[in-house]
Amino acid sequence: MPKKDWYSPGAIRFTRRQMLWLIANLGTLEAGHYPPEISNYFDQKLFQKTKGNKAPFIIPIEIAAEVNTRLEACGADGLSLLASQGWGMSDASIARYFHTTEKRARKRYKTALAYITGRCRRWQDCPGHDKCSCCKNCQQYNYCVKKPRLGKSYNEFKKNKRSK
Repeated sequence: MPKKDWYSPGAIRFTRRQMLWLIANLGTLEAGHYPPEISNYFDQKLFQKTKGNKAPFIIPIEIAAEVNTRLEACGADGLSLLASQGWGMSDASIARYFHTTEKRARKRYKTALAYITGRCRRWQDCPGHDKCSCCKNCQQYNYCVKKPRLGKSYNEFKKNKRSK
């Protein structure tokens, strides 16, 4: 039996697999609940109180807001990704809605998925990213500086991706 994907809130790095999982569980996250880990036995930890400095609904809502922000940056392509992975629509029905072919519809939402993955937002506008104190204090600073950026806006990203 294949292992089902499940990620704890602390393990979320917005990788491709995690983004697909988060989009599939977006409704649960927006309701303020984190999707439970699927197991074959009754888990007592599910009903135990945990200590923390945040209300339990804040983390799922913050994650859902980040996913929605990233999807909205892609416009219609982000919506087609949400329809495909979150709502379970087929490529054929998405193609009919956007008046295009199935292959083109699939390419559009895969490009949107490539744009929204990654620890930091590609379009984050921070003047002097290499000198900014908030960026230098970020744990992912060294990773983000080395990350190739094909474009800040989604349209620039698409154009640069096509030319490669």
